[in-house]
Amino acid sequence: MAPLTGILVGMVIAAFDFRINSIDLIADPVGWVLIAIFAGRLAKTNRWFGWTRAIAWTGALFAVPDMFGLDTQGLIVVALALLQAATLFTLCTGMLQRLGPEHPASRWLNVLRWADVIGTAITAIALPTVSGTTAGATIAGIMFILVIGTAVGFLVLAITLRDHPQLQAVA
Repeated sequence: MAPLTGILVGMVIAAFDFRINSIDLIADPVGWVLIAIFAGRLAKTNRWFGWTRAIAWTGALFAVPDMFGLDTQGLIVVALALLQAATLFTLCTGMLQRLGPEHPASRWLNVLRWADVIGTAITAIALPTVSGTTAGATIAGIMFILVIGTAVGFLVLAITLRDHPQLQAVA
């Protein structure tokens, strides 16, 4: 399996919760481990993929209590959201460096990584201060659209580029 394909499978597993009685049927830690393993295959080609691997192992640890619904304060959910944003940023950065600035996908990878950072920062800073208000609902809605947009955009780019020679593991 191509490294980006494995990373994508891991991202989908980690991003979606299929729960019955608060127990996640498709364990998020499995998704994070897949991301770590396949990013590790690319780590020799670019240091940013090494960062992706480290972030993913951290995500796997944080996802264990979340898998069983044990996060009563929401801290683990916040940590996982930050880790997901960092994963996307490091992946996009590694892909940008491997493909080079002249590649047609480079502009979109750059837009996606910074949209993700901006969206995460706005959510982390603004949303807690306006939670429960109309402004909070508006910000939450905009951020939801931004998150879905960046995720879909990344999936499309990664599927398109998954067999690109610059994004393959070193033998």
